[in-house]
Amino acid sequence: MKVSILLTYERMLSREIIRRALIRLGEKANANGIHLDICVYGGSAMLLAYDNRAMSRDVDVTIHPTKKGLQLAQEVGEDMGLHLGWFNDDVKAYIADKREGKRTLADLDEIPGVKIQVATAAYLLAMKALACREPFPGQNVDAADLRFLVRKMGIRTLAEVEECVDRFYDDRILSKENQAAVSRIIEEVENERRKGMGEASGNAGGSSESNGGSEGVRP
Repeated sequence: MKVSILLTYERMLSREIIRRALIRLGEKANANGIHLDICVYGGSAMLLAYDNRAMSRDVDVTIHPTKKGLQLAQEVGEDMGLHLGWFNDDVKAYIADKREGKRTLADLDEIPGVKIQVATAAYLLAMKALACREPFPGQNVDAADLRFLVRKMGIRTLAEVEECVDRFYDDRILSKENQAAVSRIIEEVENERRKGMGEASGNAGGSSESNGGSEGVRP
C-alpha cells in the first residue's frame, strides 16, 4: 500500500513543475525552429489559472503542430524525470463543437517558441459538468473543481450550467446523473454562502448590540 501511494504521489505534478516543463518545451521548440500553439484543459488548467489544488496528474492539452510537439514534450519529460504521458492530447475527444473559450496567463505569456493558453472558467465549467458524476470515495477531483467554478462564477441554478454547456457544445446535454451531481454541488455552495451571510449578519448584530449598550450607560 505504501509503495502504491508513493508511486501515485511521484506521478503528480505541481504548478511549478508544470510551469518549468512548459518553459523547457518552449526552449526546445525554439531550438528546433518551430512555434507551438498549446491550450491547457482539465485539472492542469485549474492549477495554472487558479492554483486551487496542489497537484495534477498530467497536463491535458491540444497542441499544434501535434506530432512534433508531443515528441518534444516526451523529451522534456525524459529530461525532467516526469512520468510517461505527463503531457498528452487525449482531451481532444472532448473539445467543444461550437467554439472554445481560451485565455492567456501573465506568467506564461511570453515564452519563446510557444504560445500557451488555458480554457476559460466558463469553458472549464461546461467540460467539468459534462464529466461530473457522483464521486466514489477518494475520486472527487472533478466535483472539487466544479465546486470551485460554481463558487467563483456565482452560479445559482442548474439552468445556468446548462446554458454554459449549450454555449460551447452543439449536441451535448447533461445526463440525469450529471444533473444530480451538479445540482448537489450548487446546493452545497449555496448553503455555504447562506451560512457565511448568516454569520456575518450575526457578527454585525452583536457589534451593534455592544455599541448600543455602551451608548446606554453614557451620561
